[in-house]
Parts: sequence; structure tokens; C-alpha cells
Amino acid sequence: MSAEFSFDSQRMEQWMSTAKLRRLEVERIDALLADMAERSNQSKPVCEIVVEMKDQVVKTGEQIFGG
Repeated sequence: MSAEFSFDSQRMEQWMSTAKLRRLEVERIDALLADMAERSNQSKPVCEIVVEMKDQVVKTGEQIFGG
């Protein structure tokens, strides 16, 4: 296998991994926004919802990146 092919293969693999992580982030954000919209119909203060969303995003990041 040539060095150029190996480099291209590694770049493609890295791009695919990045795309997968971004897709997971978008799906997670969509879920959080849907949850926030559902909760906004309740009488819960917005600041509590935002803090919970931040905590959920941090936990998700830790799961994805092993933090």
C-alpha cells in the first residue's frame, strides 16, 4: 500500500468519525430541544431547563469523548 493511499484512507476515516460525532450531536440537541419544548408547556422555570440541558450535554460529551 502506498503512503499516499494510506494518508487518504486515514483522512477519510477521520472525516467519517467527525461526521458521525456531529450527527450524534445534532440528534442529541434535537432531542434536548424537543424535551425543552415539552417542558415549557409545564410551569418549570426556563433557567432550570437550561441548566438541565447543559448537564445532559456535558454527560453526552463525556460518553462520546471518554471524559
